[in-house]
Amino acid sequence: MGADAKPNHTPECEARAQASLAALNAYLAKWGRTYCKACKGRGQFTSSFNPSAAGVSLGTGYMTDKEPCEECTEQGNCPRCGSGDGLTNNIVSVGEGPCLDCGWDYNDGGLPVEPECICPIEVQGWMELLPDEYLP
Repeated sequence: MGADAKPNHTPECEARAQASLAALNAYLAKWGRTYCKACKGRGQFTSSFNPSAAGVSLGTGYMTDKEPCEECTEQGNCPRCGSGDGLTNNIVSVGEGPCLDCGWDYNDGGLPVEPECICPIEVQGWMELLPDEYLP
């Protein structure tokens, strides 16, 4: 295989990648210039951890912690459309979703993520093909 050649993906992996790329292109066409690059349009950062001390099991499962993005939602700006009015003017929950301008809410997600390759051999992902101004 030459230096520029890429291994072939399975048909299932190609279909998943094409569907994800279509979703990404649709998102970028609509929100590419306005979404928050820091949190990728999600408005928060999510992490999971095991609350048990090392060597001790308090039970099964993990805790999920969510922190608002300092660049957008914490400033009262929508992580998707960038509106400074949509979140702060929401009488129901000031500074949170849904955005009155675009409808964004915490459950909407943000920039679609690249699917994990399910092939035996991983190759360069499609995120590498995006123009720099769209990347976080």
